[in-house]
Amino acid sequence: MHERTMRAVARSLFVACCAVPTCVTMLIILVLWSPWYHRRCVLATEASLALQTGLDVRIGSLERVSPTTWQLGDVQLRDNETKQSIGRIRIVSWVQEDNRTVVRLSQPEIRAEYLDDVWQLVHDRFLCRPEHTMNPIRLAADDLTIQSAHSQITIRDLDGTILPDEKQVTAMLSCMLAGERPDIEPMEIEIKRRRDEAQPRTIVSLRTGELNAPLAWLAGYHPAFQKLGDEATFHGAAKLAQVPNQDGGGAGGLNWMLDLSSARIENIDLARMTEFLPHRLVGKASLQLNRCQIVRGGVVDVDGVVQVSRGWISASLLPRLAEDLGCQLTTAVPEDFQF
Repeated sequence: MHERTMRAVARSLFVACCAVPTCVTMLIILVLWSPWYHRRCVLATEASLALQTGLDVRIGSLERVSPTTWQLGDVQLRDNETKQSIGRIRIVSWVQEDNRTVVRLSQPEIRAEYLDDVWQLVHDRFLCRPEHTMNPIRLAADDLTIQSAHSQITIRDLDGTILPDEKQVTAMLSCMLAGERPDIEPMEIEIKRRRDEAQPRTIVSLRTGELNAPLAWLAGYHPAFQKLGDEATFHGAAKLAQVPNQDGGGAGGLNWMLDLSSARIENIDLARMTEFLPHRLVGKASLQLNRCQIVRGGVVDVDGVVQVSRGWISASLLPRLAEDLGCQLTTAVPEDFQF
């Protein structure tokens, strides 16, 4: 081969195998570093999360830390129709490994009035869809804050796992309340989605451990909790389960049953509970439930003890109590009195 031909071939090989790939690589790097490409990735991620969650998701920043790790910053969650804020998460770290997923949330915040939307997201769009729970999932959150118009609660050291099985998927969560001693038994929540029956159903179990869980933050979720007062606490176990509907109604023939047997509610503010009634009662009460089963639709089976101490009772309440209990007052009480 002639020397001039050899040089031409060498130059061609250099351009084809070195210069062109280098230019293409540099071009790809510049594109990946461009704000335009980053914005497209953010929009694509927002659209994907909105499709999966049913919420309006806004992401402040997006970074791929490693080939298996994504980090999302300033994540805003809003109602898809009203655009009202449901909550926000300062940082979301998402690690996708071969056989499991690890999600870590930093300083998430949730508004109490949208807890029902959060439950529907976890239950309807996640646990009830097997394609989302094919592999184990590990979840951790630091300083979860649930806010309401009346109060807020901060949950620390939230640690959870989602374990799939052939016949069911189980989600287990444990957490502590901010300000509690680190050596006490944490609160535990277990959610089971059973698929071993003709009709899949869900069972939710709560155990407070040594904690007295405050109830004031649930006032934004349901007005009934507001009547218990700002200092009311819950201790014991609670179980929420889907059971067959006796009358055949309801979606899919299932209805929700709440079981609060052996639970205890303390520091109930009777003044708050009776402020809209004609007969007032003031004091702090505790409720010990020996048996309590409530089925949505009005079926109630309750046995328990209410204890009240150091309060005031309206004088007009005594004649009404005597009438309802079939008793007779031997002494008239004209004024409210202390007990």
